[in-house]
Amino acid sequence: MDLSKKKFITDETSFINNLPPEDKYNSYNKDFTFSEDFMRGLKLGSPLDNIYNMFVNEQEFLEDKNYHPDNDFRIKQSPHLKQFTYMSRSFDETSNILNKLDTELKDADLLKNGNFGGFLGNITGLTILDPTFYLSLGAIKAASKATSAIGRYGQGFSYAVGANIPGEGIKAIDMTSYQGDQLAGNLAMMGAMSSILSRIYKPLPPRKLNNVPFEEVKSISNRKNIVHEESFETPGSVGAKLNEETLNTGPYRNFRNGKYNVHEELREEAIKTTGTKLENIPWNPALRLLQSNNVASRSVADQIVDISGILRNKHFEGKASLHSAEIQFGIEYISPLRDVVYKAESEFVKYSGLKPGDGLSGNIKPLIKSSWQNFKGVKEIMQHSQFREQITMAMRNGDRHDNPHVLNAAKHYRGLYDKIKQDAMDADIFGKAYQKQIINLEIRLNSLKNNKLKIKEANAIKQQIKDLNDKIEFLRTKGPMSANGVGYVPRIWDHGAIENNRAGARSTIANALLINDPKLSLKQALDYADESIISILKEKPYIEIDADDILIDASATKQRILDIKDVLVSDYLVNDIGLLTRNYVKQMGTDITLTNRFGDITLKEVKDEIRNAHKQRINNVTDKTKLKILEKELKNDLRDIDGLRDRLRGTYGAPKDPHRFVSRSARGLKSISVITMMGGATLSSIPDIGIMVMNHGLKPTFDALHSLWFKKGHKIIEKMNRKEAQYAAEALEMELNYRALSMADVGDIFGNRFGWERSLHNATNIFMFMNGLNIYNTIMKETTGLLVSNNISREALKVATSNTGYKLTKKNQARLNAVGLDSVMLERIGKQVKIHYEDVDGFIMPNTDKWTDSAAVTAFRAALKMDINKTIITPGAGDRALWTSTEWGSVVAQYQSFNQAFVNKVLYRGLQETDMAFAIGVVTMMSLGILVEEIKRKQYGQKPIQNNTERLIAGFSRSGLGGWFTHVGGSIATLTDNKLSMSNLLGQPIRDTSLAHKFTTVGGPTATQLNNLKRLVSSGVEGNFNSNAAISLTPGQSLPGVRNILED
Repeated sequence: MDLSKKKFITDETSFINNLPPEDKYNSYNKDFTFSEDFMRGLKLGSPLDNIYNMFVNEQEFLEDKNYHPDNDFRIKQSPHLKQFTYMSRSFDETSNILNKLDTELKDADLLKNGNFGGFLGNITGLTILDPTFYLSLGAIKAASKATSAIGRYGQGFSYAVGANIPGEGIKAIDMTSYQGDQLAGNLAMMGAMSSILSRIYKPLPPRKLNNVPFEEVKSISNRKNIVHEESFETPGSVGAKLNEETLNTGPYRNFRNGKYNVHEELREEAIKTTGTKLENIPWNPALRLLQSNNVASRSVADQIVDISGILRNKHFEGKASLHSAEIQFGIEYISPLRDVVYKAESEFVKYSGLKPGDGLSGNIKPLIKSSWQNFKGVKEIMQHSQFREQITMAMRNGDRHDNPHVLNAAKHYRGLYDKIKQDAMDADIFGKAYQKQIINLEIRLNSLKNNKLKIKEANAIKQQIKDLNDKIEFLRTKGPMSANGVGYVPRIWDHGAIENNRAGARSTIANALLINDPKLSLKQALDYADESIISILKEKPYIEIDADDILIDASATKQRILDIKDVLVSDYLVNDIGLLTRNYVKQMGTDITLTNRFGDITLKEVKDEIRNAHKQRINNVTDKTKLKILEKELKNDLRDIDGLRDRLRGTYGAPKDPHRFVSRSARGLKSISVITMMGGATLSSIPDIGIMVMNHGLKPTFDALHSLWFKKGHKIIEKMNRKEAQYAAEALEMELNYRALSMADVGDIFGNRFGWERSLHNATNIFMFMNGLNIYNTIMKETTGLLVSNNISREALKVATSNTGYKLTKKNQARLNAVGLDSVMLERIGKQVKIHYEDVDGFIMPNTDKWTDSAAVTAFRAALKMDINKTIITPGAGDRALWTSTEWGSVVAQYQSFNQAFVNKVLYRGLQETDMAFAIGVVTMMSLGILVEEIKRKQYGQKPIQNNTERLIAGFSRSGLGGWFTHVGGSIATLTDNKLSMSNLLGQPIRDTSLAHKFTTVGGPTATQLNNLKRLVSSGVEGNFNSNAAISLTPGQSLPGVRNILED
């Protein structure tokens, strides 16, 4: 506050006109800017301005011995001002005091009634720009060492009060309006916050660890070689089949060594307590498996899917988890897929006469320019969709095409298909699964030898064995998406084209059959065509696994239809190489990865191991009630294993006929809700920055943002960093749009058989660019990638180069172990980094493409991928409740995948670590959440929030800090008319909710739009057009500014 520029009030008239009222503040109508409000709040919150006034800008006033403030006409006019001026020694000093008072009261009034900027500035001033705030952090840490909860509360309060008294004292000296109640209120608030944080900073030791009594766990160290009566000493079927990498980790290593202690393994694999018991709520399959009392179940969950955000006890003891099949699939197949898509797009761009892009936005700009040229008729060229179809045609014709750009693109795709084909052959994914069935049949056949009464059964078994061998050979040759071309491309029938012209499809297939087999009569060909169409319209685009782990042939069509050349029926096939390849990579890539990791795609051997463990557990159990409980536990474990497997394969919850009208409608409704409701998704994602701060600290986060995007010459580090992120199958949004689609719960493997579904899918992809989410995701993932890559590289270098043995901090050790990096692997990584790294602007660029240790490369990239996904939340196969992946469950829970993933990837770990980084991250997310709320209100023409309690509630909701639990709590609040709600607990007025509101809250975004449709139709019937409902149903209306235009 620069008082030297203030104009003192020296005459009675102007004083009276400007006098602060005794009982209330003035009202101001000026529309202040966000920055003005922010600075005003900052000034009132931080003591830095007061310190400046005391020591730098202090005003000197000469004493006037003839002056007494009681005789001043201004004080006589308003006696209540005596409390501020009684120590004044001159007329000018009184003027100064009154001017300061007037300014402070105006600022306080404007802060109270102003917009979010003032509130955010005030919070910033009270925390980041208040030196005593950091003393409070130390107070919290010190108080957390108390051994009891009461001790922590008490010490946290008293330490914080002591730490904040100096700052409040400075404010009291400098501020004229500072009163005793303000001092008491501020100290009470800081003391209360600190006492609460002191309680959660370090959780009290639990008395139990996942049903193992704490006293029993403590004594384990004294009986390391004791085998518990419910344990099993040697493995069953898993030991011979699981690959070496898997067998050398966790309990499998102990099985092979013949050493096993069930309590020790359960303790190691147990979730580290959060002190809140939230982790004990079994709301998703991964959490249930991690709490299973069957150690084989508990140990396998994180090998199937990525759950590295949930820290286990072993992570704090130097024992790392093996990265999951889900992560391996991403690195092995999604990263190459992105590379191929980008190269094919570049060929189209060059065909259009433009230059491919290589920056943040990839080829988006030249693709848009090409589309515009085509639309304006500047050039007579193919559209991008036609170009993709020509790539398919070229590949079906043996990689031949007249257009060199199409041919080059086809060769890029062929390279990916050849890699997958070779990987499938090496893994023998088809042979392994069917071979087990053949072995069982042969065992049965041998038992029937010399039994003349069983000749018929024996012949039937021989035929079954022959059929299975034929299936193996067929799948090895044609692939699961059966095709028949000169060059392989998966065959997906266009159901929409067939249904729209069934007679034409029948004729085309019949003619193709006659060409393939001239001996057929026309009637036979037409009959075969009819049978084939029925089978085609019901087939699923993947290999099914039944309840007995038996593979069901994916292709239900007759051999005759499979022998037809693809080019003869191409009018009734999906011909977009992008859609075909995405589906093929998802199916084949996951199946190859699962086979390499677990022996086959069914995970039968893992489940057999779980069953063997169960048998050992019930050996000495005679109580029937307990036996029933144990049987139910086994059934639940196997169900959850199947759920994670099928979720990873993209097949969980698939209906018997995924192409029926109801199923197509469910997928279509989700896509429609995206293009009508997700316009503000980027704005809603802003609190993600708080997760970066939470995981990596405030300064490193902004250093990375500055170096990557704003610093002069940033293109070098940007390009090098992008390369590393893409090797880890991250920052691929501009080509693949993965995070946005997973957050919106759209883009499954079924939605490509009908033209209108493909159009909606394309519209969804375009919309994600229009709302800025893809650009935002790429920026955030690349920034996080730089932070993570730099941190891992530096820690690895220290481990590899230390002569005395560098010791990681406990938190860093746990985090690195959770993403698969133990001290041995860190040393291997460090050796590679030392040889190949470059230091760019203070950040280490590891250059993994130059490394010679392939295991270190995979481990580094896997860790990078896991850490990026935990910071810029990308929902994975292990993050959601199973019911939310069913057909209609996904409709009801649309957009909740992020909230569920937040709990798994951020909330649990934050509560487990409970350090200052977590606390600062929470404050950052809350502040950004309030900012988002205020912007949204402005966008939709709503009044700003006037009540700070409501601001905090809105900020918490917008921040996503409560994750999935916030949604559940909100639903409960709505259904109970807010009687069971956070607002009610905080003393806010209870508002009843309408039946429509209850329906839309529980039913999700689709229910909201159906309700809007009902409102629109009803208004039309009544002759009173509901423009609000009509706008809500308009595609793109939720994009910033669009709704205002439509309303005008």
